[in-house]
Amino acid sequence: MTNLTSCRRSTLALLGAIGVLLSLGASQASAASCDVFWVGGNPKSEWRTSGNWSTNEVPKAGANVCLDNSHVAGSYTVVANGFEPKINSISIDGSSGATVTLLIDGQPAFTHGQLELEEQSAGSGVGSHGALELGSTNNEPTGGTHGGVVVEAGTLVNEGTITSANTNDETPNYINGNFDNAGALVVDNTLEGSFANWTTSGSITVEPGQLMRIAEASPSATFTQTSGTIANQGKLEIVGGTFTANGSGVATGNPLELEGHISIVPSGSGSATLHVKTGAAKLASDVAAGYTVWNSGIPGFTHGQLAIEGNLTNRGTLELGSLDGTHGTIEAKEGTLTNVGTIVFENTMNGPDGLNGPLVNDGTVSLENPVNGTGQITNAGTLSIPAGVTLEAEAFTQAAGGTLSLVRSASGSAPLTLSGVASLAGNVSVNATGLAPASYPLIAAHSRTGTFGGASISGGSFGLGYTASGVELVPAVAPGPSVGVLHVVSVKGGKGLVTVTLSCVGGSGCPAAVKVKLVERLHHGRIVALSAAKKPSTRTVTIASGSATLAAGTTRKLTLKLNHAGLALLRSHRTLRALTAVTSGGKKVKSEAVQISKPAKHAAKKR
Repeated sequence: MTNLTSCRRSTLALLGAIGVLLSLGASQASAASCDVFWVGGNPKSEWRTSGNWSTNEVPKAGANVCLDNSHVAGSYTVVANGFEPKINSISIDGSSGATVTLLIDGQPAFTHGQLELEEQSAGSGVGSHGALELGSTNNEPTGGTHGGVVVEAGTLVNEGTITSANTNDETPNYINGNFDNAGALVVDNTLEGSFANWTTSGSITVEPGQLMRIAEASPSATFTQTSGTIANQGKLEIVGGTFTANGSGVATGNPLELEGHISIVPSGSGSATLHVKTGAAKLASDVAAGYTVWNSGIPGFTHGQLAIEGNLTNRGTLELGSLDGTHGTIEAKEGTLTNVGTIVFENTMNGPDGLNGPLVNDGTVSLENPVNGTGQITNAGTLSIPAGVTLEAEAFTQAAGGTLSLVRSASGSAPLTLSGVASLAGNVSVNATGLAPASYPLIAAHSRTGTFGGASISGGSFGLGYTASGVELVPAVAPGPSVGVLHVVSVKGGKGLVTVTLSCVGGSGCPAAVKVKLVERLHHGRIVALSAAKKPSTRTVTIASGSATLAAGTTRKLTLKLNHAGLALLRSHRTLRALTAVTSGGKKVKSEAVQISKPAKHAAKKR
């Protein structure tokens, strides 16, 4: 009995212990990796008070700290108002209906706030019921104190809310190190930092008039948007490293500004406008349809340059240059850029944009500003050059499906100027509005091959003129009057003559030419026979001819008398059989054989 009672007591004790563990819930389970817990004041108390901690001392190096509801219920705020001692990692998370907040600021006129993490535990940081606030006004009307987090190793994960809070004097808050934002990051005051690897799949909001600026901690640093939103109503700057948008993430508001030695990977299914303000940018992937990559420079410091790494395709929009006076240049020296989207060379008001290397255009390329460089352009899409703007390149090849659209001004050099070959096909469209009749160069090249398959010229009476080294716009030649159709009504031979009756239908008239010929058959140089058909050992002799121009709608009879050769032959022969040929404008109308006899007086003399 005693043993049974003891057994029952042990079982009840075990069940009780299990009940206690179950009552701790999710907060206790999530806190299992922590060795220091918040047990202090509620709703607000200070980090530096020893009694607020489960160890009865302020956390120090190596400590894994949890601010949760495992020991203190409800919502509360922990205030770290200074450079707190370094700890190993931190986890901030409440429970359903309760938010735990860590505020990092400082003490006015004395110090700012900072929390330094030696090795932030994987998956820990700010939970879905947690909040981190950086900086504070400290109730000072002229200025507060800022706060920051430094992650030496590991990654700070945010699934709740992190706020760069107002400090009154815009002193910047900061986050340095690896950061994974799956929650909300709100920039209500300048936020700076250095990034190793930043990933965002949640939301980033930069409020109007505010700045978020982070710079690479090393050349291998990456900033990646996989999903979520970036609402940039202020200014968001990323300096150096690699910017990647490879998912469904969307950036709205002002363009994201990318600077320094930065690689760009805009390959996702989302959308964003990226203002690349640097002469050291590399495009390291295709540009997906939803992205605009705008490359210019920083006034007084640098112009823009976008290097193409490998064979890449633009399916979105590339913009080069800016009205701030800085140029933009495409450098495709390590591959070919293929455009199936849109490329715009913007007006800089201060010198040309640039194009170097191979460009295959299957989309739209438009110039608002002069462009020069060593571009080798193959155009199967549309290339547009407006009035007063020139494109200087190395070579230009237009495929059958391409269109070159030009607006020619009254003065200036050829809109398209090439140091190499122009190979032409496809179509050309020229706006010649306002031009006086004269010749104007359109393409000036070292040499030219091919011609345009179709030409559309508007605004004047012009045509195209091709030379060995280019194409010109030339005054069109007014077409002459149309020629009518000549008909042969009859051909008759007579005594010493041939009569031809002709008629003209339509046009402005019909030119007519008539020749009567026969063939002498020779034997040892003597004429032995006459024929209307040419045979071996023969000679063709014209014995009569004449010409006339008939007015449209008229009929006319031509009488052709024999010439001296014909009369001499007729004296030697009783009759001549000849061929009468009628032509109009050099084209054959009709040939007919006729027989010519001697006039009556010649016949009487012979009798």
